[in-house]
Amino acid sequence: MSCGIGGSRAIRSTVRIKTIASHGAGEMAEWLKAHAWKACLLERVEINLTKRVQTPHGWRYCTVALSANGRVKPDVVVVNDKQETHKEGAYYLEWREGSTRVRLSVGKDPADASARRQRKEAELNAVNNGVAVVPDGQKGTDR
Repeated sequence: MSCGIGGSRAIRSTVRIKTIASHGAGEMAEWLKAHAWKACLLERVEINLTKRVQTPHGWRYCTVALSANGRVKPDVVVVNDKQETHKEGAYYLEWREGSTRVRLSVGKDPADASARRQRKEAELNAVNNGVAVVPDGQKGTDR
């Protein structure tokens, strides 16, 4: 994802704003209302990647530390706002379904855990937006 000012996203936004501004004020208000309505329908599910580690206070689920490029730092977690190395423990995905917190163990490999997080987030967002998702291992064989 690019957040730079000079990226194509900024150009597309500028073009969209100019297009909207060229319409009458009533049309612009209707477009904004419709856009806000769609944004409410398309709720995003965010998946947290945590690691269960042993601390002086017992086992805790701690947020994993990310490097500057967004990848998971192997065996590094954030405990009390400080990064610490913990070789023990396993990685977990965590999200909410309504008011219920769901945790799913995804193993001890940080790269695999990060890939599983992205896959699960895409799956839950697709389901949330009305797309039928085929679970792993049940892929259609009739083409």
